[in-house]
Amino acid sequence: MIDGGDYVINGRKIWTSAAHYADLIFFLVRTGEGTRNGLSMLIVDAKSPGLAIRPIIDIRKEHSLNEVILDDVRTPVANRIGEEGKGWGYAKALLENERAFAAEIPRNRNHLATLRRIAAETIRAGRPLIEDPLFSAQIAELEVEFLALEFMTLRAMSQTGGGPSFGSLLKVRGSELVQRITQLQVEALGDCGAYLYSAEAHIAGEPQPAPGPDFAPGIWSEAMYRRASSIYGGANEIQRTLIAKQYLEL
Repeated sequence: MIDGGDYVINGRKIWTSAAHYADLIFFLVRTGEGTRNGLSMLIVDAKSPGLAIRPIIDIRKEHSLNEVILDDVRTPVANRIGEEGKGWGYAKALLENERAFAAEIPRNRNHLATLRRIAAETIRAGRPLIEDPLFSAQIAELEVEFLALEFMTLRAMSQTGGGPSFGSLLKVRGSELVQRITQLQVEALGDCGAYLYSAEAHIAGEPQPAPGPDFAPGIWSEAMYRRASSIYGGANEIQRTLIAKQYLEL
C-alpha cells in the first residue's frame, strides 16, 4: 500500500542469492488487482527498518542463499521502476536475460578443461583415465554439446528485431550441461569425489583434509551447487513448456 510518499511492503522472498552482500534489493510486489497487472517493481534499501535477511545454509554447508522478510518496510514511491502495475513486464525482460546467461558458456568451458585435466592425471588400471575409450567418449559428447550451445548463444546474441526468444532454450541446455560436466568430474575423482570439500574455505586458504589430488577441493561442492541450476531462473520443466508454446505452438 502507499502511505504518503512511501510504499509499505509486507511479505517474504526465499532463495535470494547474495542478499547478505546487497545494499539495494529489487522486489516485485503487489500494488493493485489482477494476477500480473497488479505487480510493480520497487528498489528497497537493504538496511531499511523491518527488513531482515536470514541465511539459508545449502547442501554444501555454505552460505550463498537467503530468506528476505519484509515487515512494514517503507520505500519511496520514487524508487519504483517504471510504471505502477507494469512490473511483470520488466521482470519478464530480466528473466529472459537471466535465462540466456544460464547458458554458462565461460563456466562450462572452464569445467570441461578441468574435466580433461582430472581425466589426464587420474590413473585407473595403470593408465590415465582419459585413455579409457568409454570415458573419453563421454568427454567428447559433452564437448560436442558445448560447441552446439556456444553457437546457439552466438546466434541469440546476433539476433536483431523480432523473432522467437532463445532464453528458455539456452537455460535448459546450459544448466543441464553444467550438471552433467560437474557430475562426470566427481565420477572421475573416484573415491576422492565422495569427500565434502568447501570451495569457500579452499579459496580462503583454511586448512582442510586433503586425501586427494590438489585439483580435488571444490569439485564436489560445485557439483552439488549446480544441481540447482535447472531450478533457479525458472525450473526447466517450466522452460520446456514455454519452448513448446513458442516454437511448437502447443
